[in-house]
Amino acid sequence: MYRNLFLAIALFFYSCTSSKIETKRFSAPEKPSFFSKKEVLSFIVHQNFKGDLATKEHTLGKTTVRYGGLETLQKYHQIATQVNPTTFFLSLGSEIPVHGFSHLKSTYQTWDKALMGADSLDQISHGSKPFVLSNLIEIKTGKAFSSKELAPYSILKKSDISVGLAGVVDYQSFSEEEKNSIRGVYFQDPYVSLIELKDESSFNQTNIRVLMFRGSTQCQRKNQKELNLSCPQKDELLRLSQSYPNINMIFVSNASFKLGKIGASSIIGVSSDPQHVTVAHFDLKENTVLDSKEVKLCQDFFKKTMDCYVTNEENSPRYEFLHGQDEIELSPAFFWGKKL
Repeated sequence: MYRNLFLAIALFFYSCTSSKIETKRFSAPEKPSFFSKKEVLSFIVHQNFKGDLATKEHTLGKTTVRYGGLETLQKYHQIATQVNPTTFFLSLGSEIPVHGFSHLKSTYQTWDKALMGADSLDQISHGSKPFVLSNLIEIKTGKAFSSKELAPYSILKKSDISVGLAGVVDYQSFSEEEKNSIRGVYFQDPYVSLIELKDESSFNQTNIRVLMFRGSTQCQRKNQKELNLSCPQKDELLRLSQSYPNINMIFVSNASFKLGKIGASSIIGVSSDPQHVTVAHFDLKENTVLDSKEVKLCQDFFKKTMDCYVTNEENSPRYEFLHGQDEIELSPAFFWGKKL
């Protein structure tokens, strides 16, 4: 009898724990508590729309959840600006519509600045939102290329707070097609470009200095508890952080980690998922990143989980929740305490 009772109790607790569904996966429905601090800067960073700007839909039985796309991204932009006026919107590139320029203007109006790469060099004459790129050199002059739409660096100002923004692209990360598209300019070693940036007084006198790096890195977190990154000696990310130690934040593509540190610089890995953004918060007074999170651009939430995350992992609690009923109750998506 006692044995049967013990088994029944164990089975009950197992069923309770195993059926627990993780909530708020890739979502930020609530306003962060640290926004009460006076000097918290927020950065929302995206990459890789690759011209696919339409809202997506995922259908589960009778339920259809919407997410992603330019329209959804712009709604998140509006909310973020309302909640925290010192929010900066950055793009690591590859947002260009592949077939034509009909959406180019509206795409880049979403961003304060975008990092230009080889896939967008031919866009600088189309009046798009200004780009930043620090290691693009004009062959004729031997100087950093600059135009109405492109600058080697930029000073962004919001609520009397200035952000010095630079951006570099690793030429070795380009495809052969991208390399063949480059004419009249060349990409300087990013390490050299950042050393030269030290002489720019207007950049150095800002409240915070931010670098966007589009390339690859083999740096990794030593463990989950320690933020310090372990990098191969010739790793490009390590070289960049050493070339300009006064860079406060580096946003990097193609990283295996979400948040790390090299010296005094906070390193944030940006999601490569076109339907996600990376959201990071920086405490200006403490000179530290408070939080970094990958957020899916949901238009709808599953009401029970407060997110729109769909998994293909069978036998998981979330999979059973999503596929165990004909219709799932939805609610409007929320971001930072506000409904989309």
